[in-house]
Amino acid sequence: MIYDAIIIGGGPAGSTAGLLLARAGWSVALVEKQRFPRPKVCGEFISAPSLQVLRELGFDESLVQSAGPEIRDLGLFVGAKRVVTEMPQVQVSGYRWGRAVPRERLDQVLLREVGEAGAEIWQPWSVDEVVKKSNGFCCTIRSKESNEVTQLSSRLVIAAQGSWGQRSPFQLGVPASRPTDLFAFKARFRNCDLSPELMPLVMFPGGYGGMVYADQNRTSFSFCIRRDTLEQCRHRSPNRKAAEAAFVYIQQSSAAVSQVCAQASLDGQWYSTGPLRPGVRSCGGQGIFFVGNAAGEAHPIIADGINMAIQSAWILCHCLVGSAPSGRSDQNLEAIGHLYAKHWRKEIGPRIRSGSLFATIAMSASNLWGGLLCEHLPWLLKLGATLSGKTRAISHPTCQPSTLFARSNR
Repeated sequence: MIYDAIIIGGGPAGSTAGLLLARAGWSVALVEKQRFPRPKVCGEFISAPSLQVLRELGFDESLVQSAGPEIRDLGLFVGAKRVVTEMPQVQVSGYRWGRAVPRERLDQVLLREVGEAGAEIWQPWSVDEVVKKSNGFCCTIRSKESNEVTQLSSRLVIAAQGSWGQRSPFQLGVPASRPTDLFAFKARFRNCDLSPELMPLVMFPGGYGGMVYADQNRTSFSFCIRRDTLEQCRHRSPNRKAAEAAFVYIQQSSAAVSQVCAQASLDGQWYSTGPLRPGVRSCGGQGIFFVGNAAGEAHPIIADGINMAIQSAWILCHCLVGSAPSGRSDQNLEAIGHLYAKHWRKEIGPRIRSGSLFATIAMSASNLWGGLLCEHLPWLLKLGATLSGKTRAISHPTCQPSTLFARSNR
């Protein structure tokens, strides 16, 4: 089975790429290893620029209306201290503020649209091997349900499998564990005493977290914690699971969080993932392109994972659609890779660097120092929102958007 492109991963990055290319007339195979809906450890916040991208892709307002309320305020919780400031003005048409969209719904809506645009979806299938051939790539995929094996061929491959979970065919070896490794947890709560329009950053020694009002009167709380700090939490609470022990520690470290969650009840269960490996990876080369976390992963402190996934795929596909299927030589693909890397570094790179800076500050901050931040530097929150790309539209590297956004007539 021969395609113009094979996409590995059906999350926001892979689905955005699949939708854009399928609507541009490409034959696309998208391989996703899990059935949807699936639980994901994710902050669930989608910025106004990314909502604008989704609207231009043709998604109607039902996706937005089913989300949480507009996030108009940013907050900082450190110990008993709280500071609240307005979200900076957004420089895009259509939306002024972002919202929280549950990942279960977002993933399903995006992938369904990919199929309706004409792409072939292999789900749940995993990729066993990717082999470079003289005329492109051969991907060996395996059914997660029947163990059936088949092969797909294409001129190029888009890796959108993220960075968490099982090792991908593009990763070499398994990184050694470190005390500074981050583990992420997420749960939803009901009856939190949190303003629906507020998204606070929670700082505590050894980690950081965030809260946002999601949907159906639920508040999503996700946090990252260092391996060594998590081990200390488990030692202090030996009869609790890792997430519960860490949550107890956070409430003890932050009276502000304890107050917000005083009457809250857990809705569902805790989800976990890790270790996280924030940092710049690769935009690709020789016909393999990386998007989302596969290209570069920012610390979740900047609440930009979904946005980076959608926008990196957006950038790549604007670079790709100008090339005709018959003209996708290795030389042309290499030139496209350089163009994509250039715009990725411009649009996404600064977010990863700023996320690393803010995460270092948050995890090393004592309650005293954090309190000083609350009192004297509230503008830091606005600076973080600006540096993480929440205030301006994504740029178009090449072709006119109309070639990508038109709904498929298939």
